[in-house]
Amino acid sequence: MVSKVSNQAEARIALDAQEAIKKRAARQAAKREIAPDDVQVVECVVLPQGHEKISMGVHVHGVGEAHYEEGERFKAEMPTAVDLYRRGYVNFEGAREAVAQADEQASRYARAEKAELQKLLDQV
Repeated sequence: MVSKVSNQAEARIALDAQEAIKKRAARQAAKREIAPDDVQVVECVVLPQGHEKISMGVHVHGVGEAHYEEGERFKAEMPTAVDLYRRGYVNFEGAREAVAQADEQASRYARAEKAELQKLLDQV
């Protein structure tokens, strides 16, 4: 009888620990979630410079990664598309405007960070 009670207690402890892990994972996943409407997706065309340099995100065991070839089209999120455009790997509709907008946003962010840092230094 003592053995059964001990096993039930151990089982309950293990179950509680497992539930705590599930709750932690759910809480952490909720923090990482980004609404799908927040990130714009564009269709990119691979340029000669990007030929076989952009991974398709597919790994073939024993062979390696699969890459896009010149002229192929694929969809990418705007930040990724802007980065690939700056490298000369892809082109997409509205690329110049998107790069200008990304630069302006980075500039605003840098100014806000600098102002925040200055505010903290003034308090010291």
